[in-house]
Amino acid sequence: MKEDLKAFMSIEEVSELLGVNYQLIYRQIRSGALRAARIGRVYRITRADLEAYLEEAKRIGAGVETACSVCGQSYRSASSFPGSCGECGAPICTDCWMRVGTRRCSEHK
Repeated sequence: MKEDLKAFMSIEEVSELLGVNYQLIYRQIRSGALRAARIGRVYRITRADLEAYLEEAKRIGAGVETACSVCGQSYRSASSFPGSCGECGAPICTDCWMRVGTRRCSEHK
């Protein structure tokens, strides 16, 4: 990544940097895949959060399985994890997130 990146970037800046539509970045934020701070009506993404998102995307793209931090079930698809732990950011699967309503991993319950 460029060393001249700002500490906080807008959705538009991230989308331009990655060469994707800004709506994709917005959907990734809303799904919990990309962490961002909402300040008023705008989102700001830190450099560290963007790098973590890209590393996770590379890992999942390589076919590496990820386990739910609540139930332990393994999945290959990033779409299987609509949420993450509010404390540590560990992935939470669709069943635990949507059906059970769990918002924290087993360690932070």
